[in-house]
Amino acid sequence: MTPSLSNRKRWLDPMRFGTNIAFVLLATLFVALASWLMHSGIISSLTETTLSQRYSPWNTFLPLKLWMQLALVLTIVLPICALFLQWRILTVRRMMALYFLILLVQIVTEKVVNSLGLSGMQYLIGFTYTSYRIWQLWCYRQSFYQQENHNKMRQYLMSAILVGGIIFWSFNWLFLAINLVTRTL
Repeated sequence: MTPSLSNRKRWLDPMRFGTNIAFVLLATLFVALASWLMHSGIISSLTETTLSQRYSPWNTFLPLKLWMQLALVLTIVLPICALFLQWRILTVRRMMALYFLILLVQIVTEKVVNSLGLSGMQYLIGFTYTSYRIWQLWCYRQSFYQQENHNKMRQYLMSAILVGGIIFWSFNWLFLAINLVTRTL
């Protein structure tokens, strides 16, 4: 492997703090640009439409309240359990710390944007952060398998939590994409 390819892979590694910070900066710039373009009328806003009301997965497939409860369990409670179960493994502590950091930044960003009255932007923010989170968890899963772990039961549990997170966030990504598309048509 050439040094430049190795450096590029290292720079894109979500196990690195710098990669996560770079993503947050880029995502913030993207959201700010999209907000400005919507405010200027250059691109359409993401306000709710008849189409989005009719076809939102949270209206037709699963109520939003139930989805949020599922999100709480699968994306916060289970990763915290994984963190405590695998506390001795530095890689797991690092993974979960970076995972929760990105999740916290997303929540704060959504709160700030909502307080500014930018209707519908939470879908764009969620879509952007969820896209990264799926990749982040996928890379964490790969990294976890490379670690030597003596307790097979804990290893299977950690793997199940990571795969469960990937599946949940993939569905969330799809739901957000449907909402974005139906709000722009």
